[in-house]
Amino acid sequence: MGTYHFWLPVIFGWAKFMASEPGTIRWGHYSINFFFSFLLVWGGTLSILAAFRWGRVDLFSAWAVFGMASFWAVNLFYQLVIPMPLPESYRVVSRSLLAFALVTFLLHLVPALVWLRHRSTSFTA
Repeated sequence: MGTYHFWLPVIFGWAKFMASEPGTIRWGHYSINFFFSFLLVWGGTLSILAAFRWGRVDLFSAWAVFGMASFWAVNLFYQLVIPMPLPESYRVVSRSLLAFALVTFLLHLVPALVWLRHRSTSFTA
């Protein structure tokens, strides 16, 4: 998703819509997208690295997975409460983005909960 976001300005032709905006607004719009894209790529990379270490999870890896689960939970909630305004012909896009957020949230939540359960049982042993 992060890699996809890097290309959003090109895919949706932001330049033609931003042409009349002040330079600082244009800069802010593009920079927020760029920084967000970078954070998604970085968070996804940390999640993948944590998955390869799951047998020996440390606190940092667990926080990375919990952090990404939280991000996708907020993303899912936001899309449910404030759906992207798209024409009816693009309804499949909004449903796909919603499904992606749900699946990605669950892919982070399940291992996070397993880790929590394992960690809590290891304290009592």
